[in-house]
Amino acid sequence: MVDAFSLETQELLDAADRAIARSRDLAEQRKEMMAQCERTRHRQEIRLAFLREIKKPK
Repeated sequence: MVDAFSLETQELLDAADRAIARSRDLAEQRKEMMAQCERTRHRQEIRLAFLREIKKPK
């Protein structure tokens, strides 16, 4: 009985470790995606500012 309990406990702890690792991976992926979106947004802002500037009447 004790061995079965220990085995089940170990399996639960292993599953928890995997879940934590997966959560960290997802958080890192989200962080990278947000950084990429921010870089894209910044490039678009620069492009739009340039277009507004060249379209201004002289």
